[in-house]
Amino acid sequence: MTLGNVNPPGNDAHRIDDGVPVPARTTPQLLTEAALAGPHLLLMIGRLLKDPRVALRRKLVAVGVAGYLLSPLDLIPDFVPMLGQLDDLVLAAVAVKVLSDGVAPEVLRQYWPGSDDAFDLVSAVSEWGAEMVPTRLRRLLVP
Repeated sequence: MTLGNVNPPGNDAHRIDDGVPVPARTTPQLLTEAALAGPHLLLMIGRLLKDPRVALRRKLVAVGVAGYLLSPLDLIPDFVPMLGQLDDLVLAAVAVKVLSDGVAPEVLRQYWPGSDDAFDLVSAVSEWGAEMVPTRLRRLLVP
């Protein structure tokens, strides 16, 4: 899912010119980018769920995980410090990974409204979450 510095045509807001150093972002800019990563991720997921190029099985995994996250039932109850939220984070990351692995990187970047850096961060978190789940279980989700 990692795309690096790929920019779709017409997206000059995040264009990188190798000949000119990119000015450092200010702390408020970085905080804004971090705060928007979640909404941008939800927007990308919504677009992927509507995309006919994404396999139905991948969409069902994502919707199933969303249902689990919204459900009051948990594998590890939320009142257990840190672990209660960690299972939700790992499952959400796996759902993003399963959904995003079903399409070409160009499609992901087309649907991501934020910066490349935020996209790379979301990609890294979904990779991490997928690594936390045993391989056998991941293969059950999407072979």
